[in-house]
Amino acid sequence: MVRKENLRFNAELQFETVTLENIPCEIVFPKTQNEKVILEAQLKANEFLPSEIPFIFSLRATFSNAHSSLLKISAQTVYNLGIRTSYVATNQEYSVLRAEPVNLKIQEFLQRSEDQKRQKSFYFWLTQSTQLEPFYLTEKHYNGDIYVKNYNNK
Repeated sequence: MVRKENLRFNAELQFETVTLENIPCEIVFPKTQNEKVILEAQLKANEFLPSEIPFIFSLRATFSNAHSSLLKISAQTVYNLGIRTSYVATNQEYSVLRAEPVNLKIQEFLQRSEDQKRQKSFYFWLTQSTQLEPFYLTEKHYNGDIYVKNYNNK
């Protein structure tokens, strides 16, 4: 099952030598399995020039959600996908940084309650990874035939 709502929080973005704190961020979860997880960070345009944002940076956040659970979010490698700058009626300028977190970790620490006896369901979204594929060998022949041999350790 895919997560239905996006996750909004304030985070710390670590660029090469600069750290930006308390940046409003949103993790946009994919609606289909072939889409990527996207991070959107709202930056004030007068605080940071878009040209100063490197291609690779990191993300870190710790906060409590609406259910009083502690959440820790981190990604050591986040790829910059581009910046969109907008202007609002009050002559304020802000930029939205779109990025792809490669090794995103979301940890939720649940509080234990003795009076809650009902069963809970947990859902996990796995991003596409060659490390999660079964081990196989593909042979392509000159006549167009393709043979696939699976290697199971069982």
